[in-house]
Amino acid sequence: MTALSLTELKDFLRYEPADTSQDTALGMILSGAQRWVENYTGYILVQRAVVQSVSRLGNYVDLRWRPYEVDSLTITVLDDTYAEDDSFAAFAVYEVDGIWRVKPTVDWPTTKGGFTFSYTAGYADVYDIPEDLVLAVALHAGMTDLQRGDDSSQGWTSLYNLLEQYRTPVLA
Repeated sequence: MTALSLTELKDFLRYEPADTSQDTALGMILSGAQRWVENYTGYILVQRAVVQSVSRLGNYVDLRWRPYEVDSLTITVLDDTYAEDDSFAAFAVYEVDGIWRVKPTVDWPTTKGGFTFSYTAGYADVYDIPEDLVLAVALHAGMTDLQRGDDSSQGWTSLYNLLEQYRTPVLA
């Protein structure tokens, strides 16, 4: 499922609704545009299960994907010394400036395998998605359709400017 329907995208791009000759390509472009917006902003547009792998832990872990579905988080300790992985349940989750932060209530377990944070993120209803994000998907799809392999940067500045307020900086 995508934030925009193929019909809505075709309307935005001024395609004739009855013309289905480009539907397969437009469907791929639409899916790619949504993934790009999600990766750029960290906002999952249509709710789904996500998995975030973490190899090293500090005092806390910020969940990468938003909006976070409260109480959906499970943490798995990936341990290469045992036959099976273990669940870790000694944590608290709280929000800091729109970011969900996971902090252990005891020390993190020691492991060489790392951790996976599995949770549900995204908007449960497409009508809850901010219009700016839906517009960004449409703009990205439109520029991709227009350029189809052309690497011109025209138009991309507007897209970046539109999404800047949603983007969460990633510190390395």
